[in-house]
Amino acid sequence: MSRYRLVENDEVGMMIESSKKGMHRTLEGQMVRVGSPECRADILKRMDDMSYHRNDQSYGSDARAYFSGILKVLRRKLRETDKVTETEVTTVAQEEMLEKIHESKKIDEQTAERMLKLAGLID
Repeated sequence: MSRYRLVENDEVGMMIESSKKGMHRTLEGQMVRVGSPECRADILKRMDDMSYHRNDQSYGSDARAYFSGILKVLRRKLRETDKVTETEVTTVAQEEMLEKIHESKKIDEQTAERMLKLAGLID
């Protein structure tokens, strides 16, 4: 950042590249995974800050429009983060369900084999 706390071009490039790789840069400078709780908390912090600054501007001013635009982008990023989180949770739930199905099939096969042995149908 410059001494005036403005984002410089090379930092914008780094932020764009990191978003392509599924990473998010927090206000503290950490790189965290998109969809992580840290990412969501950082975006919410940024939205709160932008809302404060936007509400400090008069209606119809270019500064208010600027902050509203930033809020729009942050809301989009929050939706993307929530979607990634939801997808990961769904994937984990599906994997757990498949694992339970495989386990129940193993138990059913063992039970069937035992019953066949007891009936004397197999050795």
